Amino acid sequence: MRRAVLAGAVVLLLAATAGAASVADPGLTPTTIVLGGTVPLSGEAAAFGSVGPGAKAYFAYVNAKGGVNGRKIDYRYLDDGYDPAQTVQLTRQLVEQDRVFAVFNSIGTNNNLAIRPYLSAQKVPQLFVGDGSDALAQPRKYPGTMGLLPSYRGEGAVYGRTLATTRPKARIAVLFENNDLGKDMTRGLSRAIAGKGPRIVASEPYEYTDPDVSSQIAKLNWYGMTAAWTMVETLRRAGRNLTRAGLVKTAQNLDLRNNPFLLPGITIRTSPTKYFPIANIYLYRYDNKEWVRASLLQPAR
Repeated sequence: MRRAVLAGAVVLLLAATAGAASVADPGLTPTTIVLGGTVPLSGEAAAFGSVGPGAKAYFAYVNAKGGVNGRKIDYRYLDDGYDPAQTVQLTRQLVEQDRVFAVFNSIGTNNNLAIRPYLSAQKVPQLFVGDGSDALAQPRKYPGTMGLLPSYRGEGAVYGRTLATTRPKARIAVLFENNDLGKDMTRGLSRAIAGKGPRIVASEPYEYTDPDVSSQIAKLNWYGMTAAWTMVETLRRAGRNLTRAGLVKTAQNLDLRNNPFLLPGITIRTSPTKYFPIANIYLYRYDNKEWVRASLLQPAR
């Protein structure tokens, strides 16, 4: 009888201990947070690949100062050559072998759309990725997936509003990248000028691989740091008791006004239904010598 009582006490003790223990999400220890993503370090879009080293450089700076809530960030980025099939394969590797806590900073619309169903099924956050398309921002169906770039449609609307104000009789020729980026931007432009004077009289698509059109004039190391700063602040606000679900909830409720890599006045703001974090932008134009501001601060949605 005494043995039975003792045995029962041991069982109760073990049950209580097991119930009290918490199992951390993959990629998380008391001292580290493992993040991962894919960037095109090679291939025709290799210029975009510098966002990986840029983000890693900022994380190294944060780690040197103690990390985020006592944890240091281990950021791993892999070269997908801008090929969605490679993005899928390498993302599976990051989740199933590297056991990342979240996927961060992966580049490209088609690339991120290709991995979204898998990451959603695995409940792995897909945050602050390099995309601003309407196709990616579906918070109801995919609450764990969020881009960082301003809405492409919203960016087109900024062009349209500026033209309607400054060039009401403008006749517009549109050269657009033949993908969701270009199509969303053109839709935003068209809606913003409808009935306000300017008219689109010609449009022509191009492929991002075309050698005679420069589709990007940007300091991509800078963009990687912008994304990394946003991720660090989101992790910090998610607190010490970090979970994947908690990280996503925090990302859905951001109001960040002091990103040192953005122009003064530009905010990062989200809600459970608004998944384009960069809330407002300036329009700049090139005057054959330098980029000059061509508009007041405008909403980017």
